[in-house]
Amino acid sequence: MRQKKVRLLPLLFIACIRNAAADYPKTDADYAFLPPYCKARASDQKSPDYQSWNRKLGDDFIHIHHYCAGLHTMNLAFRTHDEAEKQSKYRAAVGDLLYVPDHASPTFKLMPKIFYDVGQAYQFMGEIDEAIAANLKSISLDKNNSFPYAALSSLYQRKNMKAEAKTILEKGLEHNPNSKILLKRMKNFK
Repeated sequence: MRQKKVRLLPLLFIACIRNAAADYPKTDADYAFLPPYCKARASDQKSPDYQSWNRKLGDDFIHIHHYCAGLHTMNLAFRTHDEAEKQSKYRAAVGDLLYVPDHASPTFKLMPKIFYDVGQAYQFMGEIDEAIAANLKSISLDKNNSFPYAALSSLYQRKNMKAEAKTILEKGLEHNPNSKILLKRMKNFK
Protein backbone atom coordinates (compact mmCIF):
# COMPACT_ATOMS: atom_id res chain seq x y z
CA MET A 1 0.00 0.00 0.00
CA ARG A 2 2.81 2.42 0.85
CA GLN A 3 4.40 1.97 -2.60
CA LYS A 4 1.16 3.01 -4.29
CA LYS A 5 1.04 6.22 -2.24
CA VAL A 6 4.64 7.02 -3.12
CA ARG A 7 3.92 6.49 -6.83
CA LEU A 8 0.86 8.72 -6.69
CA LEU A 9 2.71 11.68 -5.17
CA PRO A 10 4.68 12.54 -8.33
CA LEU A 11 1.48 12.34 -10.38
CA LEU A 12 -0.32 14.65 -7.98
CA PHE A 13 2.63 17.05 -8.11
CA ILE A 14 2.55 17.08 -11.93
CA ALA A 15 -1.20 17.63 -11.90
CA CYS A 16 -0.79 20.64 -9.59
CA ILE A 17 1.92 22.12 -11.79
CA ARG A 18 -0.24 21.78 -14.89
CA ASN A 19 -3.15 23.49 -13.15
CA ALA A 20 -0.87 26.38 -12.24
CA ALA A 21 0.41 26.79 -15.79
CA ALA A 22 -0.81 29.53 -18.05
CA ASP A 23 -3.43 28.73 -20.67
CA TYR A 24 -2.26 28.83 -24.26
CA PRO A 25 -4.50 30.40 -26.90
CA LYS A 26 -6.02 27.91 -29.31
CA THR A 27 -8.86 29.46 -31.27
CA ASP A 28 -9.18 32.47 -33.56
CA ALA A 29 -11.30 34.05 -30.82
CA ASP A 30 -8.41 33.60 -28.36
CA TYR A 31 -5.94 35.17 -30.78
CA ALA A 32 -8.29 38.08 -31.55
CA PHE A 33 -7.44 39.59 -28.15
CA LEU A 34 -3.69 39.15 -28.50
CA PRO A 35 -0.97 40.91 -30.50
CA PRO A 36 -0.63 39.59 -34.07
CA TYR A 37 2.77 38.03 -33.44
CA CYS A 38 1.12 35.52 -31.07
CA LYS A 39 -0.75 33.77 -33.85
CA ALA A 40 2.31 33.99 -36.07
CA ARG A 41 4.42 32.30 -33.37
CA ALA A 42 1.91 29.43 -33.20
CA SER A 43 2.13 28.89 -36.96
CA ASP A 44 4.63 26.84 -38.94
CA GLN A 45 8.14 28.29 -38.71
CA LYS A 46 8.32 28.32 -42.49
CA SER A 47 5.16 30.41 -42.88
CA PRO A 48 5.61 33.97 -44.20
CA ASP A 49 3.87 35.39 -41.12
CA TYR A 50 6.23 33.57 -38.74
CA GLN A 51 9.27 34.59 -40.78
CA SER A 52 8.15 38.22 -40.91
CA TRP A 53 7.70 38.48 -37.12
CA ASN A 54 10.90 36.58 -36.49
CA ARG A 55 12.77 39.20 -38.55
CA LYS A 56 11.00 42.09 -36.76
CA LEU A 57 11.50 40.81 -33.22
CA GLY A 58 14.77 38.93 -33.62
CA ASP A 59 16.05 35.67 -32.20
CA ASP A 60 14.07 36.03 -28.98
CA PHE A 61 10.82 35.65 -30.94
CA ILE A 62 11.21 31.94 -30.18
CA HIS A 63 10.19 32.65 -26.54
CA ILE A 64 7.19 34.85 -27.30
CA HIS A 65 4.61 32.06 -26.98
CA HIS A 66 5.11 32.21 -23.20
CA TYR A 67 4.32 35.92 -23.23
CA CYS A 68 1.26 35.23 -25.38
CA ALA A 69 0.11 32.50 -22.97
CA GLY A 70 0.53 34.93 -20.10
CA LEU A 71 -1.57 37.58 -21.85
CA HIS A 72 -4.23 35.03 -22.77
CA THR A 73 -4.37 33.78 -19.18
CA MET A 74 -4.76 37.37 -17.96
CA ASN A 75 -7.70 37.74 -20.36
CA LEU A 76 -9.26 34.59 -18.91
CA ALA A 77 -8.66 35.82 -15.36
CA PHE A 78 -10.30 39.13 -16.13
CA ARG A 79 -13.43 37.35 -17.38
CA THR A 80 -13.91 34.94 -14.48
CA HIS A 81 -16.02 35.84 -11.45
CA ASP A 82 -14.55 33.19 -9.14
CA GLU A 83 -11.97 35.02 -7.02
CA ALA A 84 -9.80 31.97 -6.31
CA GLU A 85 -9.68 31.07 -10.00
CA LYS A 86 -8.95 34.69 -10.90
CA GLN A 87 -5.98 34.82 -8.49
CA SER A 88 -4.70 31.47 -9.73
CA LYS A 89 -4.85 32.59 -13.35
CA TYR A 90 -3.09 35.88 -12.65
CA ARG A 91 -0.36 34.02 -10.77
CA ALA A 92 0.03 31.56 -13.66
CA ALA A 93 0.13 34.50 -16.09
CA VAL A 94 2.97 36.12 -14.14
CA GLY A 95 4.93 32.87 -14.35
CA ASP A 96 4.67 32.71 -18.12
CA LEU A 97 5.22 36.44 -18.59
CA LEU A 98 8.42 36.24 -16.54
CA TYR A 99 9.62 33.26 -18.56
CA VAL A 100 10.66 35.65 -21.31
CA PRO A 101 12.98 37.88 -19.21
CA ASP A 102 14.45 34.72 -17.70
CA HIS A 103 15.28 33.23 -21.11
CA ALA A 104 15.53 36.07 -23.63
CA SER A 105 18.18 38.70 -24.15
CA PRO A 106 17.84 41.74 -21.84
CA THR A 107 17.71 43.89 -24.98
CA PHE A 108 14.69 42.07 -26.45
CA LYS A 109 12.41 44.73 -27.98
CA LEU A 110 9.31 43.66 -26.05
CA MET A 111 10.95 43.58 -22.61
CA PRO A 112 9.52 46.96 -21.45
CA LYS A 113 6.00 45.88 -22.46
CA ILE A 114 6.43 42.51 -20.78
CA PHE A 115 7.36 44.13 -17.46
CA TYR A 116 4.43 46.54 -17.78
CA ASP A 117 2.10 43.55 -18.25
CA VAL A 118 3.69 41.77 -15.28
CA GLY A 119 2.89 44.91 -13.29
CA GLN A 120 -0.70 44.78 -14.47
CA ALA A 121 -1.07 41.16 -13.36
CA TYR A 122 0.42 41.94 -9.95
CA GLN A 123 -1.88 44.94 -9.61
CA PHE A 124 -4.93 42.78 -10.38
CA MET A 125 -3.76 40.33 -7.69
CA GLY A 126 -3.47 43.18 -5.19
CA GLU A 127 0.31 42.79 -4.93
CA ILE A 128 1.04 46.49 -5.14
CA ASP A 129 4.74 46.46 -4.23
CA GLU A 130 5.46 43.85 -6.91
CA ALA A 131 3.41 45.86 -9.40
CA ILE A 132 5.43 48.97 -8.58
CA ALA A 133 8.71 47.11 -9.06
CA ALA A 134 7.61 45.69 -12.43
CA ASN A 135 6.53 49.11 -13.72
CA LEU A 136 9.77 50.70 -12.53
CA LYS A 137 11.66 48.00 -14.44
CA SER A 138 9.57 48.75 -17.53
CA ILE A 139 10.44 52.44 -17.28
CA SER A 140 14.13 51.68 -16.80
CA LEU A 141 14.03 49.82 -20.12
CA ASP A 142 11.98 52.41 -22.03
CA LYS A 143 11.49 55.88 -20.59
CA ASN A 144 9.28 56.94 -23.51
CA ASN A 145 6.33 54.62 -22.82
CA SER A 146 3.57 56.48 -20.96
CA PHE A 147 1.65 53.49 -19.63
CA PRO A 148 4.02 52.41 -16.83
CA TYR A 149 4.15 55.99 -15.53
CA ALA A 150 0.35 56.14 -15.46
CA ALA A 151 0.17 52.74 -13.77
CA LEU A 152 2.75 53.78 -11.17
CA SER A 153 0.83 56.95 -10.42
CA SER A 154 -2.30 54.90 -9.73
CA LEU A 155 -0.36 52.41 -7.63
CA TYR A 156 1.22 55.16 -5.55
CA GLN A 157 -2.20 56.70 -5.01
CA ARG A 158 -3.51 53.33 -3.78
CA LYS A 159 -0.71 53.38 -1.21
CA ASN A 160 -1.66 56.98 -0.30
CA MET A 161 1.68 58.23 -1.65
CA LYS A 162 0.31 61.31 -3.39
CA ALA A 163 3.64 63.13 -3.77
CA GLU A 164 5.20 60.09 -5.47
CA ALA A 165 2.11 59.71 -7.67
CA LYS A 166 2.50 63.27 -8.92
CA THR A 167 6.29 63.05 -9.26
CA ILE A 168 6.14 59.96 -11.47
CA LEU A 169 3.65 61.70 -13.77
CA GLU A 170 6.00 64.69 -14.01
CA LYS A 171 8.89 62.36 -14.89
CA GLY A 172 6.74 60.67 -17.51
CA LEU A 173 5.78 64.02 -19.00
CA GLU A 174 9.46 64.96 -19.27
CA HIS A 175 9.85 62.07 -21.69
CA ASN A 176 6.34 62.25 -23.19
CA PRO A 177 5.17 65.88 -22.99
CA ASN A 178 2.15 65.25 -25.23
CA SER A 179 0.98 62.01 -23.63
CA LYS A 180 -2.80 62.21 -23.31
CA ILE A 181 -2.97 59.65 -20.52
CA LEU A 182 -0.32 61.42 -18.44
CA LEU A 183 -1.77 64.89 -19.06
CA LYS A 184 -5.23 63.64 -18.09
CA ARG A 185 -3.96 62.13 -14.84
CA MET A 186 -1.92 65.24 -14.07
CA LYS A 187 -5.15 67.29 -14.13
CA ASN A 188 -6.24 65.36 -11.03
CA PHE A 189 -3.37 66.96 -9.11
CA LYS A 190 -4.21 70.58 -9.98
